[in-house]
Amino acid sequence: MNFWSSVVFSSAGDIDRERYMGNLEYLLVAPTPFWGTMLAKILGNTCLGLASLCLTAFYVGVACGVPLEAPHPAALAMALVLVTGSFVAVAMMMSGVFTLSRNAWGLMNGLEYPVFLVSGFLFPVEALPAWVRPLSYAMLPTWAVKALRCSLESAPLGAEFWLSVAVMCTLGAAYWTVAVVLYKLIERRVRVAG
Repeated sequence: MNFWSSVVFSSAGDIDRERYMGNLEYLLVAPTPFWGTMLAKILGNTCLGLASLCLTAFYVGVACGVPLEAPHPAALAMALVLVTGSFVAVAMMMSGVFTLSRNAWGLMNGLEYPVFLVSGFLFPVEALPAWVRPLSYAMLPTWAVKALRCSLESAPLGAEFWLSVAVMCTLGAAYWTVAVVLYKLIERRVRVAG
């Protein structure tokens, strides 16, 4: 959960902080493309999120004495790489949305916990009411959580893991496409409307 918050919502918070400090306009007209600046910020937030993930694992393993086992280390490594790339794609898309919105902080805070509830961070999606599940399955974090859970189960990797990986890659590509469109829209709006 902290990894998700660090990557996506800290990145959206960066937009709000830049706007509050009066730097957003300068970032939009700097020689470096705005999307490049945001990608660098998002990658920095990703490193912080990965650090929190490692600290949590260390705390659970050492302080709580819970044995940490990875029955499928290659699958876990692949899932972590894909989850990281997918979360960066979501962060890029959301930073574009929050750049176009004047109320980035309110939107960001209003989305965080519903995403935790609906996407399976707290409990499996199958425990949700049937009418919520289509929304869950349309969200990338749902598939990221499924891929990570499957890679940590002692049972052999099955179709659910590979389905999660495929859907995560597909949704990640879709989010990257939306991010590219949003950043082009931002650039156009800045040039036309100031």
